[in-house]
Amino acid sequence: MEQEQTAAARSGLFDSLLVLSRWKWFIMTHVIVVTGIAAGVSFLLPKWYQSHTTILPPKNQNILSGLSFSSSTLLRQLNPLRGFGSLGQSPDLYSYIAVLKSRPLLEQVVARFDLVRVYQVRNNSVSDAVEELVSNVDFRVSEEGTLRVDVADKDAFRSAAMADYFVQLLDEHNRELANREAQSNRKFLEARVNESLADLRKAEAELKKYQKEHGFAGVTEQNNPVYREYENQLRLFESLQPLVQQARIEEERDTPTLLVLDRAVVPELPYRPKKRIIVLVFFFISLLTSTALAFVAERLETIREARPDDYQRLAKGWFRLIPKRRAKRDGHSTPVR
Repeated sequence: MEQEQTAAARSGLFDSLLVLSRWKWFIMTHVIVVTGIAAGVSFLLPKWYQSHTTILPPKNQNILSGLSFSSSTLLRQLNPLRGFGSLGQSPDLYSYIAVLKSRPLLEQVVARFDLVRVYQVRNNSVSDAVEELVSNVDFRVSEEGTLRVDVADKDAFRSAAMADYFVQLLDEHNRELANREAQSNRKFLEARVNESLADLRKAEAELKKYQKEHGFAGVTEQNNPVYREYENQLRLFESLQPLVQQARIEEERDTPTLLVLDRAVVPELPYRPKKRIIVLVFFFISLLTSTALAFVAERLETIREARPDDYQRLAKGWFRLIPKRRAKRDGHSTPVR
């Protein structure tokens, strides 16, 4: 039984090789033509260039750190815009991506590089130009904590300029938010200082009144509630003074909010179309389809010789398009191309 199966397998393999041998010219011609057309089309496709820039958010120096524990409640009320400015924690790179994908920023890029004309948008639609731009950019956060901006364009110089311009707009946006944050914190701190000063003066008046009524003896003792209130208000006022000064400095500061690790470089080679991939894909597709077609045609030829009536019924359909074999003088057959 096993010998019969082995013999059948060998016979099937031999028959397959025989079919490939008979149809080799058809297969080779089909593969060469299809692959050649694919290669030619890949060279005719427009070239796209991609530039990228990598940025790293600077480590923010928190001006609120190092303060006394007594002002911790106050500090939690500050920084309503934290995430971008220099007064809060380190900004989230995903927040940067949200800014880069915002419509106002994208419209600025469209206007700067006249992308409505470049993309040949119908009806001069800015919205369509923005959608086209979104499909040509990519923003990714790496595992190392950096943000990469990729911009693709048919012009190599424009792709590099657009990548740098995205970073420029992001930096301007961050500076604006940092300024607004510092201004908001300054106003809050100044108001809090005025309140603290009023409370301090009130505590000082209460302390003087207590001194007049009870004398100076025991006034400086820690268990004295009047003196303790005065000391608390004094420490709070002293802790707020440097905060106000620092907030004013932050409001006036205009320094870059981003560290550019890699600036965009004009690419020398296009990144698409992938000519090799296109050629290889169509090579294998044409090889598989032509081989399958050869086996189908061989099977139909066998049916035509063994069962001509069945073949005639099949020939009425689209099977007649499959090439037939013609007999050689030596008894072998070869496909008609």
